[in-house]
Parts: sequence; structure tokens; C-alpha cells
Amino acid sequence: MPMKRLFAAPIRTFRWVYRRLAKVHPLLLVVIVMALVRLATLGTYPLMDTTEARYGAIARLMTDQGDWITPWFRPGVPFWGKPPLSFWCTELSFRLFGVNEFTARLPHWILGVVTGGVVWGLAMRRSLREALLAVALLSGCLLFFVASGAVWTDMALTLGMTVTMASFWLVVQPAQPDRLSRQARWWFFISLGWGLLAKGPVALALSALSIAAWLVLSPSHWSALARFPWVRGVVLTSLIAGPWYWAAEQRTPGFLNYFLVGEHFQRFLVPGWQGDLYGTAHLYPRGTIWLFLLYMLMPWTILVPLFLWRQLWGTLKTFIIQLLHRPSFLPDPVHRGPFSDLPHQERDWRLYLICWGLTPVLFFTFSANIIMPYVLPGIPALALLGASHFDGFDERRIDRLLFTGLSMMLVGSFLFVLVFPFTGYGERKSQRSLIQLYEQLRAPESQLVYFGQYPFSAGFYSNHSVSSVFDLPHLTSALDQSGSLFVALPKNPSPELRHLADRRLERVGPSRRFTLYRERPPSGSG
Repeated sequence: MPMKRLFAAPIRTFRWVYRRLAKVHPLLLVVIVMALVRLATLGTYPLMDTTEARYGAIARLMTDQGDWITPWFRPGVPFWGKPPLSFWCTELSFRLFGVNEFTARLPHWILGVVTGGVVWGLAMRRSLREALLAVALLSGCLLFFVASGAVWTDMALTLGMTVTMASFWLVVQPAQPDRLSRQARWWFFISLGWGLLAKGPVALALSALSIAAWLVLSPSHWSALARFPWVRGVVLTSLIAGPWYWAAEQRTPGFLNYFLVGEHFQRFLVPGWQGDLYGTAHLYPRGTIWLFLLYMLMPWTILVPLFLWRQLWGTLKTFIIQLLHRPSFLPDPVHRGPFSDLPHQERDWRLYLICWGLTPVLFFTFSANIIMPYVLPGIPALALLGASHFDGFDERRIDRLLFTGLSMMLVGSFLFVLVFPFTGYGERKSQRSLIQLYEQLRAPESQLVYFGQYPFSAGFYSNHSVSSVFDLPHLTSALDQSGSLFVALPKNPSPELRHLADRRLERVGPSRRFTLYRERPPSGSG
């Protein structure tokens, strides 16, 4: 009897959860599982150089210094490359939950979940089926899955643009305005302010170009622009973002010129731009962004074409059979466009999603300095577009397609967690293990110096207690002045540096990028 009472409450809880889950569509359950798996794996691997570790280190410096205005690249060096919204999110997480990989990535996971929620809500205004398809396509996209938990600035921008574009659509709809559409007039301007704090003026450019392209293709909606409170809205956007831009320029003069001119014009218009203060420009042939899009939409860029080919082949076989049995059968000679058979509102919706989804890619087509996450702001639109298209297909076949893609992502996630420690990739892209070894061996008076600029991950994991030396005389001087110096040398040092290491240092631990040494005790000191 006591045992029965002991298990009664857990059994009732299990039954309640089971009854609730039984009412949830299996596709949505898989999406929820994917989100939870992503959450559970956030802390299983180190912050990677250069992006994750750099932004994590910036947020840690802001946390330690209690600074909510200036992101700091390294101690004493302001970071003018990005606005602070993503750093604020990470800093808040550090303050609430402590500093580690999980808490660094947690805010970006939350931003991804909220973005998925906005996509769900927008699709639900059309049908439950489209909402299920949209979040499944979004969750199964490689780039979105990775970015939902990566210490990047791109998920914050994506959320802002998703709210901006969703709000605009709700306002311009010809249907009778409801409470949500009236609120959307203000959310449009709030999200623009969010975008300015997340990534800067590029948020305005991407949204404006997407909307302008759609209005050109659907000119009947120009009159809907009068529904927006433009003057008060612009004031609201300025009040959200303007104070930080003003304060940042006052705190570190020169920020506005570097950020607005350098980062937003020269970076994209000047191949191999040399003015980057914080790294090297990413030089690719113009148009490479389209290859990035195909790669980052995996596995859908493989599964969806195969699915459509099978559908097309089935349709073609039916057409041939009809043609052989009825020679008089002829296709409609009238040329039809891709949206000619769609209702007017459906045509507008799909054109809107195409403009939204492809504008980031078109925007960076003629830029040579690009990275893969630049396509991320358009991914929610492409997921909604896919949902709109697949809504008319056989549900069982579409669900099978989506389950296949989502299963591939889940299996890939588990394989990543299991195999990653044995790949050595973490050793090459992060200094966590070297810093941990140093912390185990160090004495209270010990110091760690890197020969060359120390990596961002070394700054993050050591809380910027490490330093750098850039030539042999400075390293020799540091060895002469310290009796307990640890030195991280690059994997393939010069002959002169190797000779100094043989005379003055002893190796204490291997590393893929740097090798940890410590100063030899003087001869006869034992």
C-alpha cells in the first residue's frame, strides 16, 4: 500500500502528459523534440574560434566591467563591428546563470524558438496544416538549427526581420482589421528598432527592399501604406535605437564612421577590404551567396527536389497515358505563369514570401565579403513558402518527406555529440583544454602568455587573464622577469623560437594549434 501511494502521483502525471501529447500532431512533437535536443546539447562542446568565442568573450568583458554601452573586443579595445543587442542577451544570461558555454548559447536558442513562434502564428492565420509544415521546414533547415544556439548576431537580426515582415503583411491585408493587425502597425516600427540594435542599418535595408520589391510586383497594395503611422512610428524606432548609437559615439568617438561607412559599405563593396579592425575580410567570388543558400538549406535542397521529381514523373506518366489513349488530347495552348491558377490573395502571399526570402541573397549577390549566416533572415519566409506550396499535396507523402528531413537532423545531432570529442576539431578551434590544463598546473604567481595574438577562446576561458608577446626579445624578457611563466607556442614555431623553447622551456601538454610549455627551473635548483 505505501508503494502504491508512492507511485500514484507519478503515474497520474504520466497519464496526464500522455493524454495531452496524444492530441498533438506527430510532426509538431518531432519539432519540439528537436528544439529540446538542441537545448540539451548547447553546453556539450566549447565555444569555437573565431565567431562564437569572439562574441562570447565580448559579452564576458561587458559582464565583468558592468558595461551596457560599449562592447569590448579585448581589454581596452572597443568593438565597433556590431551593435550590442546580441551581447546584451548573452550578458544577461551570464549575470543570471553564470558564465559557461550553455549560458552563452541559451539566449540565441530562445531567439530561435521565438522566431519559430512568430512563423507558427503567421501561418496559423491561414491554417493549422500550414503552421505545422512551416515550423517543420524551418526547424529542419541546417542553418536555422545551428544558429538557434550559436553565439552569433544573426538570430537576433532574423527575429527582428521576421516580426517586421509579419507585421507589414498583417497590416496590408484587405480583410477587416482586427486587434492583431492594429497592434502590428506598431510592432512593425518596434522590430525595426530591434533590428538596428541587432545588426544595424542592414536590418532596415533588407526589410525595405523586400517590401519595395513586393509592392512593385503587387501595385494594388500601395494604398495600404497609408495605414501605417509613419511619423510616430519613425519616432518610436528612433527612440528605441537612437540613444544607444548616441551613447556609443560619445563613449568611443569614431564608432559611427567606422560602423556606418566601413561595415555597411566598404566591407561589401571593396573586395578584400583592409579596413577591418577586428579580423580579416571573407573574400569569395561574387554570387557565392547562392551556393551558401543551397548548402544552408540542407537537407531540403536534396529531399525536396527528389520529392518534386517523383511527383513530376508521376504526372508525366499520366499525361503520356492520356495522350496515347486520346490522340485528340492537347495541353492548354494558352501560356500560364507560375501563379496564374492561384487566387489573387494566394498569389500575393507567395510573391511576398519570395521577395522576403530571396532579398538577403540578392542583396549580397554582388558582394565578395560574405559569410554563410547572411542568408538566415530569409529562411523563415522560405519555410512559409514551402508550407504554402505543400499544403495542397497528399498529407502522408509530405509528412513522410518532413519526417525524413527532421530525422536526419536529429541523427546528425546525436552523432555530433558522440563523435565530436574524438575528431580533434574542438582542439583546433578552441583553447578550452589548454586553458584547463594551465589552470591545473599553475601556481598563484603564474602567468600565461601566447606567442602571437591569443585566440578569442583563450580570452573567454581565461577571462582575459592571458597576454601576448609578438617577438623573441619580448618573450626572452618575460622569461627573465618571471620564475613561473607558462607559454603557448604555435604548433610549427620558427627555428629560433624552437631553439629558445629547447633551452628555456619544458613541454607540459600538446594542442592542435598551440602547445603549452612552462619555464624550466634554474639548473641545480632542486
